[in-house]
Amino acid sequence: MRAVIGRQFGGIDDLSFEEVPNPSLEAGAVRISVHAAGVSFANLLFIAGKHQNRPSLPFIPGTEVAGVVLEIAPNATTELRVGDRVCAGLPSGGFAEEAIVDAANVFRIR
Repeated sequence: MRAVIGRQFGGIDDLSFEEVPNPSLEAGAVRISVHAAGVSFANLLFIAGKHQNRPSLPFIPGTEVAGVVLEIAPNATTELRVGDRVCAGLPSGGFAEEAIVDAANVFRIR
């Protein structure tokens, strides 16, 4: 999949667009095909390494996404179904074609 990658802390010009492995589906999580990702001041702090949640290098920024559910972990407690349109909040990883999000943080868009 393609994703925006930070290999060092800095500004948006320090990010690159790269091919990376698809993230693994974790217990209790949902895989989302990302159609849109929010961009905020908090993302700029995160990219600069100045946010209170400082990532390890390399990292994929992005804390809010909207898209479609592709897969649901068998043990996820949710009423979501594959194909649902959703929005979600996540610690990072939203600036990519797919994101893995804890099911509790994924909400159906009607």
